Amino acid sequence: MATVTLRPTAEGDLIQNYVYPTDGVHWDKVDEATPDEDATYVHRYGGVVGAWGEDNSELENLPGGVGTITNVRITVRVRRIAQSPGQVGVANIGRGVRVNGSSYYSTFGTTNDSYFDTGVDYVTNPDTGVAWTISDVNSLQSLVRNKFVNYALFQGGFTSSRCTQVSAVVTFDPILAPTGTTDPATSVAANSSTLNGTLDDDGGEACDCGFEWGLTDAYGNTTPTQSRTTGQTFAQAISGLSPGTTYHFRVVVTNTAGTSYGADRTFTTLGVLSTVTTDPASGVGMVLANLNGTLDDDGGLACDCGFEWGLTTAYGNTTPTQSRTTGQTFSQAISGLDLDTTYHFRASSNNV
Repeated sequence: MATVTLRPTAEGDLIQNYVYPTDGVHWDKVDEATPDEDATYVHRYGGVVGAWGEDNSELENLPGGVGTITNVRITVRVRRIAQSPGQVGVANIGRGVRVNGSSYYSTFGTTNDSYFDTGVDYVTNPDTGVAWTISDVNSLQSLVRNKFVNYALFQGGFTSSRCTQVSAVVTFDPILAPTGTTDPATSVAANSSTLNGTLDDDGGEACDCGFEWGLTDAYGNTTPTQSRTTGQTFAQAISGLSPGTTYHFRVVVTNTAGTSYGADRTFTTLGVLSTVTTDPASGVGMVLANLNGTLDDDGGLACDCGFEWGLTTAYGNTTPTQSRTTGQTFSQAISGLDLDTTYHFRASSNNV
């Protein structure tokens, strides 16, 4: 749990009390972080006898990082003011909130002529009956009520009250930085893949969830994000990848408290099979020949190209390989052949 104190910043809906000093606005008479007691205050000592006066003040907005709001406490610092010393008349005071044009408050009586703090708690929004939202708190107004009472008939004077300070203390669960897990990639193909992740803890609010990816763990590319909450998974398909290539990726999860990263994972795209043509042998002599081939398609990667050869289509012999790319030819000379003998051969290529 955490708390934040909000103080008046502007006049509210109702301004019915009097102020001291008499110049200026009402809210700045009660906005001090450290109370100035009788130096500035609002009061109801005067006007129609028996009438309540209500002052509302707009409050500061909540800062960032506020999660679930569990309580709003309105605190006012007040004292009785009596016409005659020793007078026993009770000063009537109310404190509360004004929400959507309606006032909610509780009242009490006091004979205390020294300033003291008194407050009222609102676990839920009294206007809606449900939990406070950030927008609720940002739009509520504080409320203080004072009443001017005539005790002259039996105590010889008037009684009212002064208020020198107003604040709202908001109790909340703070938003924390989220955490996420980088899950294995799926649907890995030669030129595309799907990146997967899980939002383990949203920190108290929905998060923007996506990925960083690239050829190294410096990444260099980012995906669009998706809004997720605790326990939900998310995925993004990426394309335009190179066949037979290893890529790095990790999850990136963000809320108003910050950004967190998952562990690095890798996947390797599939290689596209190369295609090759076996061309006619050339330079055939009594004991030697040149085997020839063409690499028709390297599948996106340079290929090791060579030949299998032998007395049957089971071959049994291989030649050294040469590195070639699409459209290039390759040849290998073989020797030690038998006279007047038929030999079989075929070209081969490998891009893995």
